[in-house]
Amino acid sequence: MPAELFRRGSTVGLAAAALTAGTIAWGAAPALAHDELIGSNPKDGASLASAPTRVILYFEEAPGDGPATLNVVGPAGQPVTASSPAVSGATVSAPLKTLTAQGHYTITFRIISDDGHPVSGTLGFTLTADPSPAAATVTPARSAKEHDSSLMGWAAGCTVAAAVVAGAGTIALRRRTRA
Repeated sequence: MPAELFRRGSTVGLAAAALTAGTIAWGAAPALAHDELIGSNPKDGASLASAPTRVILYFEEAPGDGPATLNVVGPAGQPVTASSPAVSGATVSAPLKTLTAQGHYTITFRIISDDGHPVSGTLGFTLTADPSPAAATVTPARSAKEHDSSLMGWAAGCTVAAAVVAGAGTIALRRRTRA
């Protein structure tokens, strides 16, 4: 009988350890992910009454070493980016030429994330009125801190749940050994 209890105790302990390790690994997954675009100015899909003078992309964290590209193309397919993009912390921006046409503008970008993998995407905005330069102000969808804290809260909750399961298994095992 003691050998049987030892096997059950070992099984419960191993299951609790595996659950805890899995929870920790799951919580660490966002740290291994590629850099994520969290907002832009102008905002993706925006309809603007006045022309922006620059495009700014907000990333979850600063891009890694490597080239960054940010191009804007107008409704007739003409490039309207005035110069190469500038990287400052977690933002990538580029000035625009004076926009002269109403219609849809396409923004394409490519950066190298800090883990060395390329991250690229396409955004757009529509200029609805007679173009006249004025800065459009848009706030990022959410900050990197908000993103990180929500994931950390979820990981902490899973860790607590794993501890409760391990504790319940230990209590059940002790009750059986007393009986």
